Amino acid sequence: MGVVYAHLVKSIIPSGNIILGGWSLGGSLALEVASRLMKLPQYMVQGVILIDSVFLSNTVKAHTPTNLDEFVASFKFPPQMPDTVLAQAKQCVLHSYEAQQGWQPPPLASRPPAVLLRATEPINPHKADMHFLDSARDSKYLGWEDCDSSFIVACLEVPGNHFTLFDSPNSDTPE
Repeated sequence: MGVVYAHLVKSIIPSGNIILGGWSLGGSLALEVASRLMKLPQYMVQGVILIDSVFLSNTVKAHTPTNLDEFVASFKFPPQMPDTVLAQAKQCVLHSYEAQQGWQPPPLASRPPAVLLRATEPINPHKADMHFLDSARDSKYLGWEDCDSSFIVACLEVPGNHFTLFDSPNSDTPE
């Protein structure tokens, strides 16, 4: 995915200063794309914004369902979601699961500075039914400490959980 997205960025932005960002798996993907673009002289990657992007550390992997059906079920899609949309959403979740398996962040020297936007609330407040994405919720950098979080220059807390941080009023601009 990193190769494809880097080519897409190059096709739209031929050169210059850029900041990349992504939510959830998209944060890891933005980091991968940034490291690829940093190797090219025509780009100056200013930074990456990781939006509640959890690093799949050993702690997180220990809580991640290993069965694809359980993984998809862990997302608890809304019951009113139309069947065709639900099928597409499940397929996207499966692809994200497969994409994250075995991925390692680029070497520290190939990572631009990053800002981590971190949701303040768990997906499920009941510890007994904890969502795997919340298994790193107690860590300041959502598990990125396990791979050297020194590239994270700021961590900003955002109201809401992983799936609601873009909902109103969590994402409203103060007046």
